[in-house]
Amino acid sequence: MVHIADCYVAWLGSFVLLKTNKPLTPREKLHNLSLEEIISRFDQVDSMVNELIEQHGHKLNVPIEREIPWREASELVTITPGKLLMHTITHEFHHKGQIVAMLRQMGYEPPNTDVLGTED
Repeated sequence: MVHIADCYVAWLGSFVLLKTNKPLTPREKLHNLSLEEIISRFDQVDSMVNELIEQHGHKLNVPIEREIPWREASELVTITPGKLLMHTITHEFHHKGQIVAMLRQMGYEPPNTDVLGTED
């Protein structure tokens, strides 16, 4: 889950919004995070997505050219905020599918994780 959040923080928060040069959770901290800390990381992600929409919503297809802020040696990357938003979303759904498959292999029946088809 932290890896999913880190992808949003890296590409949207660091590359597009220039909020940080250290968007990734250090390896030594990964296994010691509480559920509350992970939820807080996703709250941070929600704020970054909202800020991206506020600042770039009218220009999601305008390319940004810069080096990747969290890499020491990096080539120039040219990509639009819209493509990075889609990348982070599809990345999350990819891993959501992996998590659901692992839960099923472990004998659990995960809840419906899709918005469509859920009953209130």
